[in-house]
Amino acid sequence: MTLGEGPSHDVLTSAAPVLVEDIEDEEAGRRWPAFTAEAGKLGARAVFAFPLAIGAIRTGAIGMYRSWPGPLTRAQLGDSLLLSDAATALLLAGVRSDGDSGTDGPLLGCRP
Repeated sequence: MTLGEGPSHDVLTSAAPVLVEDIEDEEAGRRWPAFTAEAGKLGARAVFAFPLAIGAIRTGAIGMYRSWPGPLTRAQLGDSLLLSDAATALLLAGVRSDGDSGTDGPLLGCRP
């Protein structure tokens, strides 16, 4: 996010997952030159970014990085989608319309 480009940045505008199997791929380098250079220095070879969104409500993005190239398996993709949905629900549960963060419950404002 600090570079102003990359898969997580694209997720915020598209609200769709961005799955990059190999950041050393020529297309990724053209699309996000600063991101791919910096991510590569840190050892990332694949990145998978998912929106934290429910309908039109977009709360952010979650990026998952891996040190080897290749696609997610079907099970990993399903788990990632479930994780992003759960993270979105927890984020939205933590902010109530009265402005209270609601952190007095066991999970980000969830009350028993």
